[in-house]
Amino acid sequence: MIVAYVYGVYRFARKQIGYRNDYCLGCKKEVIAQRWRSFNCGHFFWIPIIPFGFFKWWQCPFCQIDPHARTQSSQGFKIFAAVMFVLFTILALIGAIASMKEKPTLEHPDTGVGFFWGATVICGLISAALIWWTTIRQEPEDLEGLLRQVKPARLDVCPYCSQKLTSEAFCEACQLQRYDVNDLRR
Repeated sequence: MIVAYVYGVYRFARKQIGYRNDYCLGCKKEVIAQRWRSFNCGHFFWIPIIPFGFFKWWQCPFCQIDPHARTQSSQGFKIFAAVMFVLFTILALIGAIASMKEKPTLEHPDTGVGFFWGATVICGLISAALIWWTTIRQEPEDLEGLLRQVKPARLDVCPYCSQKLTSEAFCEACQLQRYDVNDLRR
């Protein structure tokens, strides 16, 4: 008997509480990042069970992820994948050679030669592609350098409703706080 468990996190009372000009590593461009707050609860079979409390996070309005989240595969993962597929290629080649030694009989006319040679070719092509992918060294993005180039959001006008901001950089119409691009900890 197979039982499927359905679980996850509900975000109740989700509300935008702020914004800032930022650089999104996923979109690779300057965006107005949004600051969100919600009350999170863990659910099991769609029934909220465990309250986790209030959480705040930054989100890109275009790709819907954290603007500073790494979106590229690490070099270590690329090397691991390439090594694993080279091992799969060697195992498929050993299987193909071993299946060629068996003589087909009337009861078993197909000894699996075609399957193993096909697996060898496919794994070999994937291995070659992964080795090529591993050799491409992309420089990691210098997030601090990119953030230094981002212009701060305007101090006087809200970008959402065009109302004047208070002296604390707060829009009373939208109830949004303007943050500086260097306020990474908040």
